[in-house]
Amino acid sequence: MQGGYTVKVDWDGDGTFSGTTENVSQHVRGYATERGRDFASPLAGRSIAGAIRIEVDNSDGRYTFAATTSVITTAGGTVIPGRKIQVSTDSGAFKYTFPITFSAPRWTGYLTGVSPHPSLRGVNTAILTGHGPFSRFIDAQISLAPQDGSVTDLVGTILDAAGWASADRNIGTTQSSLKRVRFDRVGGLFALQQIEDAEIGFVAEDADGKIRFEGRHTRLTAPHTTAVGTLVDAAAAGTVYPSEVKPEDPLKSVFTEVHGTHYGFATGATAVLWTLGATGTASPVWNPGQTRTFFAQYPNPASTANAEAVQLWVTPSATLDYVFLATATSGATLTDAMKVTNSKFAESMVLEVQNTGTAKAYSTHFQARGVPILADDPVTLKSEDATAGTLYGTRTMVNQTKFSSSFEDVEDRTRFQLGLTAVPRPIMEVTIPAHRDNAHFAFANTVDISDRVAVNFTGRSGVAAQEDFFVEGKKDVVTARRKHLVTLKLSPVASFASYWVLGISKLGTTTRLAY
Repeated sequence: MQGGYTVKVDWDGDGTFSGTTENVSQHVRGYATERGRDFASPLAGRSIAGAIRIEVDNSDGRYTFAATTSVITTAGGTVIPGRKIQVSTDSGAFKYTFPITFSAPRWTGYLTGVSPHPSLRGVNTAILTGHGPFSRFIDAQISLAPQDGSVTDLVGTILDAAGWASADRNIGTTQSSLKRVRFDRVGGLFALQQIEDAEIGFVAEDADGKIRFEGRHTRLTAPHTTAVGTLVDAAAAGTVYPSEVKPEDPLKSVFTEVHGTHYGFATGATAVLWTLGATGTASPVWNPGQTRTFFAQYPNPASTANAEAVQLWVTPSATLDYVFLATATSGATLTDAMKVTNSKFAESMVLEVQNTGTAKAYSTHFQARGVPILADDPVTLKSEDATAGTLYGTRTMVNQTKFSSSFEDVEDRTRFQLGLTAVPRPIMEVTIPAHRDNAHFAFANTVDISDRVAVNFTGRSGVAAQEDFFVEGKKDVVTARRKHLVTLKLSPVASFASYWVLGISKLGTTTRLAY
């Protein structure tokens, strides 16, 4: 069996890659993928939606959008955005000559564009582009009523709200519990990142298309305590050595002070939180069978100064909360003919009002009641390293999340972040030629984000480093000439090595208890 890569597209949208035209490997001329953080720092970097670019042979027009002659179209599929894409390592038609003993996904995401590139003198090609799972969360609107819970449960709740299947998530052990977490029509990725910042965890895309969430102790525990392989800067049999090493400016990830804010809250008494202003003579008319939808918004300009959100909306009650009449000011009472349904969120209640009767109806009174969350004055805490500040100047990191469990929780969070960032440490990108030999091929195809790798550079590459690193990001470029370059973004393990975990690590004189 020969090592190679299989590229599949779910053209028929059935959730599998079993269709006769869905293995497109034989048409692939080359591809490039990317996943992970935008910068190789566990705190200064942020995971972004992965990307893929595939060049395919389009001589028969199968990748021409909506073409009636397309082989894919005639086989029951459609060349349209949103179809699932997966690149795997196995014995595909797009081959290398190295032995392969494993089969595993390398990148999974969704088609975003198909661009034919016709040629009058060469090969007609097309470019398929796609983005990773995060692309599904950027525009997904998340609304959650205020709730307390562990980070593990909250991440699951957010993914549920985004409609993300439970089979497509990988949520690890987390440490924090948070209070009054709520969202009102925000992007799903933003919601996940708020929880990521509160945990000081890591949310990422896996190669198989799952959403991964790591707690802040993940890299302090097995298997991340052992390197999966070693990179060297001098060729030797069975070793893996990069073709390129690109050091980053270590000061980009140095912070000499960290700020975090605790937002305390109290619950008020049940009160009217919203009123429909257009009532009486200003009321819109509901014709028989007509439905209107309102957003009862709180806070609003009429709210108290410290209004923050709603702990609990009260289900609207006929007569008490809404009244409908046959005219704008009088006439027969039609309240019983009005069907009022609701959906409750942190800062709004969506009210759907339907006239189920046979006569026109006017609203003379309409309100929404609830229990408000009233904000205390926020308290911002600062942890700083005076020695580092003297050496590198004031370099400030601000933890943007609004969620915590207590004042002490925020304080511990800032201290933990400062301990990871106050000292400059090496950050680099290394490029591995996977096509060089079996050792390079095997390493490049198994190493993944968050894996620990050992680096033994003597300085031959211009970089001297003998320490372990974590993989923060991964890029693949496979060319039409069958060259395969894998670029890893690496951050130093030393940032975490100064912490120990009860029941896991050995206590040392230079280590600190991990938050």
